[in-house]
Amino acid sequence: MRNCSRVKGWARRQGAAGSGGVAATVAQAKGTRHHCPEAGNQAVRKRTRRGSGQRPEAFVLSDSNGLSGGPPFACGRGGPANGVGNREATMLYIAASQAMRSLRQVKADIVISLAGLVVGLTASLLMALLIRDQMAYDTFLPDHAQLYLVDSVLAPVDEVQDPGPLVRWRTPPDLAATLVAEAPEVEAAARLLDDARKIRRGSAAFREFVTWVDPSFADIMRLPAVEGDLKESLADPGAVALTQTMARKLFGPESPLGKRIELDERTTLRVRAVLKDLPFRSHMREVMILASSASPYSPFSAPQSRVDGPRADDDQAAARTTGDVYTYVRLRDGADPAAAQATLDGLAARHWGAGHPGGQSPQLVPMTGLQLHAGLNPDRLNRMYMIGGIALLTLLIPCINFINMATARATRRAVEVGVRKMGGARRRDLVIQFMLETLILVGIAMVIALSLTELAIPQVNRFLDARLSLDAASPEVGAIVAGLGAGVTLLAGFYPALVLAAHRPVAILKGNGPGTAAPVVDRTARVRQILMMGQFMLLVMLLVGASVTYRQQQLLTRDRVSYDTADILILDANCPESIRIGLQHIDGVKGVGCTGMESLERSRPLVTATLNDGHAVRLNRVAADPGFLPVFHLPALAGQLPDPKRPSTVRHKVVINETAARALGNDMPEDAIGQALHLPGVDGDVQVAAVVPDFPMGSLQDKIAPTFFVSDPGGYELMYVKLSPGDRTRTLAAIDALWRRMGELSPSDRYFFDDHLNSLTSLIRHETQMITFFSLINLGMACAGIYGLSAVTAERRTKEIGVRKVYGASLADILRLLLWQFAKPVLLASALAWLPAYLFLHRWLAGFAYHVDIGPWTFLGPTALALAIAAATVAGQTILIARARPVLALRYE
Repeated sequence: MRNCSRVKGWARRQGAAGSGGVAATVAQAKGTRHHCPEAGNQAVRKRTRRGSGQRPEAFVLSDSNGLSGGPPFACGRGGPANGVGNREATMLYIAASQAMRSLRQVKADIVISLAGLVVGLTASLLMALLIRDQMAYDTFLPDHAQLYLVDSVLAPVDEVQDPGPLVRWRTPPDLAATLVAEAPEVEAAARLLDDARKIRRGSAAFREFVTWVDPSFADIMRLPAVEGDLKESLADPGAVALTQTMARKLFGPESPLGKRIELDERTTLRVRAVLKDLPFRSHMREVMILASSASPYSPFSAPQSRVDGPRADDDQAAARTTGDVYTYVRLRDGADPAAAQATLDGLAARHWGAGHPGGQSPQLVPMTGLQLHAGLNPDRLNRMYMIGGIALLTLLIPCINFINMATARATRRAVEVGVRKMGGARRRDLVIQFMLETLILVGIAMVIALSLTELAIPQVNRFLDARLSLDAASPEVGAIVAGLGAGVTLLAGFYPALVLAAHRPVAILKGNGPGTAAPVVDRTARVRQILMMGQFMLLVMLLVGASVTYRQQQLLTRDRVSYDTADILILDANCPESIRIGLQHIDGVKGVGCTGMESLERSRPLVTATLNDGHAVRLNRVAADPGFLPVFHLPALAGQLPDPKRPSTVRHKVVINETAARALGNDMPEDAIGQALHLPGVDGDVQVAAVVPDFPMGSLQDKIAPTFFVSDPGGYELMYVKLSPGDRTRTLAAIDALWRRMGELSPSDRYFFDDHLNSLTSLIRHETQMITFFSLINLGMACAGIYGLSAVTAERRTKEIGVRKVYGASLADILRLLLWQFAKPVLLASALAWLPAYLFLHRWLAGFAYHVDIGPWTFLGPTALALAIAAATVAGQTILIARARPVLALRYE
C-alpha cells in the first residue's frame, strides 16, 4: 500500500509539472509493476485537464507499443495480486498480452516467420513419427529385448575379386543346435525356412509359402494364439498352425481347429493352432502358415518335396538348402549380449572357419534393430539418414528467418524497451516477454503443423510404405510435440530476446531515438549476415543433392538397362513342362523361359567354384533353362547357347556372364569357352558353353556379380513369357485358359518385368522426388526470408537512398548497391557449401556400383539458380523504395 501511494503521488507531481507523455507512460509502467495501474491514469488525467486539447501522449505510446493493458487488479491489500504466485501469474498475463499486441504490429514479418515455422515443424513431426514407426518394429513380442536374429558375414575368398565381406540373413544349418549345446548365454535357438507349396482345401487349391520352424520357435517368439497352442502344433510333425487371415481364406468363418489341409497332393496336415495376425510392424508379417521342421515333407528333412516336384539333382538341392536357414535366438534372463557374441565368435572360429578366406562369422542382431541394420538393410538406413537431414534443414531455415527478422526490427522497439526499463522492468522480464512472443508464434505454428501432419500422413504412408499415426492420446506423440515446440522456441527466440532486451533506456529516452541502439544493431547485422550465409549454404547443398540424385536416377533407369525388357510377363509358378510347351503354341507368345527366384533377388556370389589349378572363385548361381536368356534377346559373345531340343548341350554345361569370365582369369570371352569348373554338390566338372553380356536383374545399384546360369528343373520357380506387342488382354486370357485346361495350379502372382525394374528404382525415385520437393520449399522459404530482410534493410536506408538520388544516383546504381549487399553472402555461402556437398554426395554415390560423375557444373548450376532467385527477390523490394521521390525519402526520418 505504501508503494502504491508513493507511485500515485509521484504520478500527480509529474502530471502537474507537465512532464509530457513519457513521464505519464513511465508512471503507468511503474504502477503496473506495483499492481497500481491507477497511478499512471492520474498522471494522464492531470495532463489532460491542463487543456492541451490533444490525446495524451501516454495513450499514443501505449497503443503503438503495447504498454497498457492487464487485468483490473485492485490497489492495496486484499486483491488477488498480493500473493507471490498471483504476482508471477499477473506478470505473465501482462507479458502475454503485450506479446500479442506486439505481434500484431509486424504482420508481414509474422506471416513470413509463421509460414516457415509451419513447414519446418510439419517436416520435423513427420520425421519424428517415422523414426518412432521404425523403432516400434517387433516390440509387440514378449521379452523382445532378449530376442536376436543371427546374420552371417562371409569373408572374401579372393581379396582382389571380393574387396569386402558379404553380410546375409542366412546362417549354417547346424548353428542353432551348436548354440544351445555350447553357449551358456543362449536359452533357446530355432531354425526357420520357408518355401512355396501347393495347399488344397476341398476343391480350392492355392500356392502358398509354408514357414518351417523348429519346435523351440514357440518358446522363442511366444506368438499369441486365438485357438489351440503353437507349441503343441510345432511338436507334432503332422500338424500345422495358421494365422487368422489364412484360416479365413481356407475355411471361411468356421473354426479350422482339428480340420485338415492337403500338402502337395502327398499328405495332409491337421490344424492345431490359429494365431493372431502379426502386426504390420513385424519383419515376419507375411508368415501365414507355420509347420514343424520335423515333418518328413519339410525342406530340412526332404528337399525334394517342394511344390515344383522332384529335383534333377537332389544332392545339389540339399547342398543349396543347407545355406538357406534363418536362426533365431533367445538369451537367458540377465545374459550379457556382448558375452554371448564373444562365445559365438569362438564357436565360429572352431566350426565355420571364421577369420579365414570363405569363412562365416555369425553375429547377433537385436530383433528390434532389424529394420535399420546397416549390413542387412542399408537402403532403409540410408533413407532414414536422408529424411532426417532434410527435415533438420527444413526446420533450421525458418528458424534462421525468424532470428533475422526479429533482430532486424530491433530498432523499431527500442523506445518500448527503454520506457519499460525506466518503469522498473528488469532485463529478465523483457526476455520473458520476448520469449513469450516466440512461444505464442510457435504455438500457433504447431497447431497448424499438427493439422497438416494429419492430412499428410496417408500420402507419406503410401510413399514410404509405413504406418505412421498421430495419436493425440499417446505419451510419445505428446513428448514429440512438446520437445519440438520447446526446442524451436529456444532456438529461434532466445538470441533475439537477448538482443531486444539489451537496449539502453537513458540514451533512447533523451530523444536521440533508435539511433542510440546502433552498437547493438551493428552486432546483429553481422550475425544476420552469418545466418543468411548458413541458410543459403544449406539451400545450395539441397539443390546440388537434388541435381545429382536426378542424374543418378536417369543413369539407373535409362543407361543401365540396355537389353530388351518390353512385354515380358513373369508368372510366379514352378514351370510345369505341359504348361511350358502349351505357352509356346499360343498366338502372341514369342518365347518362354524358366528360372529360379534368385533371378529377381540381389546378386549374391555364394557358390565357390574351383578351377583345375585349384584357384577358388565365388560365383552367383541362377537356375535357368535354355529358353530363359533368349527371352531377353541376349546374344552369345562367345560359344553357343544350349539348345533345349538337344540334351547333350544342356547337361553339365553352364553359361556365364562377362564378369564371371574375367573372374575366371580370362582376358577375352572366347578364352572361357570349354573351361572346366567344379561346383559343390555336383558330380564331375561342368564346362562353360557360352558367355553372355552383363545385365542387371535383381538390383540396379549393385555391381554385377560374376554369374553362371545352370539348368536345374527342380529349382524353377518363375516363368518368363515374351509377348508380342499389341493386344495383351487376348494373350493373357489365352494363358489363363491354358492353365485351367491343363488342371495345373494357377500362378499365385503375375506381373511384367518392366514393373519389376520400376520397383528396383523406386527408392532412388522417392529420394529424388523428396529432395526436389523440399529443395523447392526451402528455396521459397529462403527467398521469403531474404525478401523480408531486404524490406527492413531498404526501410532503414530510405534516407540514404533519397540522398543518393539527390546527388544523381540512378535506379540501376541503387539497385546494384543493394543487390551486391545481399549477393556477397550468398556467393560466399555457395562456395562454402561445395565441399560438404561433395563429401556427402561422394559417400552416397559410393553405394552405387555405377554412378554419375561430380563435375564443376554440378555446383555452378544450383549456385547460379539460388543467386538468380535471391537477386530477383531483392530487386523487387528495392525497386519499390528506389522509385520513390527523393523529397518523400528525405522526410521519412
